[in-house]
Amino acid sequence: LNRFTLLADESHEVPKLRNKSYSDFKLDRADWRKIRLVHDCLASAWETMARNPEYAIIADAITKGLKNVEKYYQKASDSDVYFICLVLDPNYKLAYVERRWTETKVVDGRARLQAVVSTIQP
Repeated sequence: LNRFTLLADESHEVPKLRNKSYSDFKLDRADWRKIRLVHDCLASAWETMARNPEYAIIADAITKGLKNVEKYYQKASDSDVYFICLVLDPNYKLAYVERRWTETKVVDGRARLQAVVSTIQP
């Protein structure tokens, strides 16, 4: 998103905004933290709702919505860039990944980080 906001203002292929620029919508670290918290909160609430008999009539839609959110969340977490950014971000570092991810994913992420670093070291 931030990359888009930085590049869109200069692009001739992206429509111009009236009285604003795309860079006005850039998100800072606090914004990204809020988004992560909202994701965690909504996922937890939706999981609870899907198990609650009161929501049985829409439980299938809730479950499908959760799978869709997880699919895109997984795509982001599977990328080398995502892991590396989390580990290098002073707000998260490796402690966040170790606390929130499975051991297998942490090991895989470390291996990908090492592979990337080894390509740039002399």
